[in-house]
Amino acid sequence: MESEWNESIISDLLAKKVLWIEDGNHGENRPRQDEFTKVGVPFIRPDDLKAGRVDFRNCDHINQVGYARVRKGKGQSGDILFTHRATVGRMARVGSHDPKFVANPGVTVWRVLDPGTIDPSFLYFAMQGSHFMDQVWAEAGNTDTFPYVSLTQQRRLILRYPEIETQREIARALGALDDKIALLRDTNATLEALAQALFKSWFVDFDPVRAKADGQDPEGVPPEMADLFPSEFQDSELGAIPKGWGVGTLSDIFEIQGGTQPPASEFLEHPKDGYVRLLQIRDFSTDAHKTYIPKTKKLRLVEVDDVLIGRYGSGSGDAKKDSLGRLLRGLSGAINVAVVKTIPKIQNSKEYIAALVGSGMFYRFVVGGSARAVQAGFRQEDLEFHKVVIPPGWVFEAFEELASAIWERRKMIWGEAESLGAIRNTLLPRLMSGKLRFPTPEEISA
Repeated sequence: MESEWNESIISDLLAKKVLWIEDGNHGENRPRQDEFTKVGVPFIRPDDLKAGRVDFRNCDHINQVGYARVRKGKGQSGDILFTHRATVGRMARVGSHDPKFVANPGVTVWRVLDPGTIDPSFLYFAMQGSHFMDQVWAEAGNTDTFPYVSLTQQRRLILRYPEIETQREIARALGALDDKIALLRDTNATLEALAQALFKSWFVDFDPVRAKADGQDPEGVPPEMADLFPSEFQDSELGAIPKGWGVGTLSDIFEIQGGTQPPASEFLEHPKDGYVRLLQIRDFSTDAHKTYIPKTKKLRLVEVDDVLIGRYGSGSGDAKKDSLGRLLRGLSGAINVAVVKTIPKIQNSKEYIAALVGSGMFYRFVVGGSARAVQAGFRQEDLEFHKVVIPPGWVFEAFEELASAIWERRKMIWGEAESLGAIRNTLLPRLMSGKLRFPTPEEISA
């Protein structure tokens, strides 16, 4: 029952060594620019917290010299990360097999020292509950600049928790849902990688053609599709390409349509009849930001199957972090000016376009392939300056058949993950309020 739950100020739990919290280094002990490396100790920023996980694969890293000088924000497996500056309230749990890391000053590391009092998994879910987050938002609003919840303010927060066995039951139930959702997302990532591998094999490495040139059957290609590929190469301005294939530009394959920017007065936080979601680049990396605007004829509406591209952003050279040239797909609504919709000019080329953009080839073009496109964005005419190999129509059709089946499967998995997420988000506040509880063994056997 709700009345059986305890309430403790975080500072008391810190004093009793039940919890430990700390943010990243400010000032002289922060990692220096020359200490950032491609490999080393992960350096975690707020943007690296995604869907409850820490993105260790794409985060920055520091060398051992920088790590040795850092005095704060050193994390380990099992920690909970909480963003408290500008982007407030994003959370992630560090996995049991994840490496040691360093948090930047915008991330607080929460750690359970006494799991007999507070279950670490329960704490992760409790911090997402309305009782905890309502306090966070109240503290975040006490600043005249950007939202901010300092360590001092975090220590003033109150944590509600039941006895330890109930904590563990709640954590097991919600954790099982999170594990299933994570598995579905991993499966989708695998399917996406499969489509990318197929694209590279057919249109970059020309593996089926090379196999036939060597007198072998193309590996992994159905016999009826293998007959579509030639067994010889021909010279071209791009080098050796399959015989009978041509060379063209991106503008021969697709054109782009830009979005529109409604006035700020039309933005809403919740949908209602006649309103649509405005899709912005940041929508595709987090579900935290949702805005809605009136459905008018001036909007550029898109569907889940449309292949969209991030039009603006920095060109840092890191395709996984930049929004410029990023593949955006899977949401319906209206696009703003920072997003473009691709319109295929060749029949059965939609999945080819999606794979090309997702492969990073388009990103490399807009960042450094054309003098017209190295600024903050790209235009329709810039597509004319990037040459690509263009196969015959039947090759496009064969790739579309295979890749579209992968895409349809990915959409089904997304739907399942969204359904489980809705169940999880419905259960979480009821479990954290004590209004929903698990039956005792006596109640089950009665």
